[in-house]
Amino acid sequence: MNTGAGTLFVEDRTWLTVPFYFKVIFGERVRFCPTLGGFYWTRPAWGVMAGLDVEFPGRGWLVPYLSTNYLTLSIDEDSPSKFGGSDSDRSRVHGLGALIGVKVALN
Repeated sequence: MNTGAGTLFVEDRTWLTVPFYFKVIFGERVRFCPTLGGFYWTRPAWGVMAGLDVEFPGRGWLVPYLSTNYLTLSIDEDSPSKFGGSDSDRSRVHGLGALIGVKVALN
């Protein structure tokens, strides 16, 4: 089980992202890691994701990686209704995400 909270900057807004996912590791010199899980954003939005990470652990404590994910994002929004009050609306968006980064190995 993994997590990796982060920050998403879109236009003039900042959202906290909190993913929780299962990750299976295959390989030693190059690790291929399929992932499956979900996430929550403080937007408010939530969704599910599936992807593949490729990690390149060396002899040091820095581990370069590539990560790709397919996301299904559900966004809940309130909008004013015609006769007063508000209506809730949920929209669903699909997309691909990609990251290139370096992480620190603690062991």
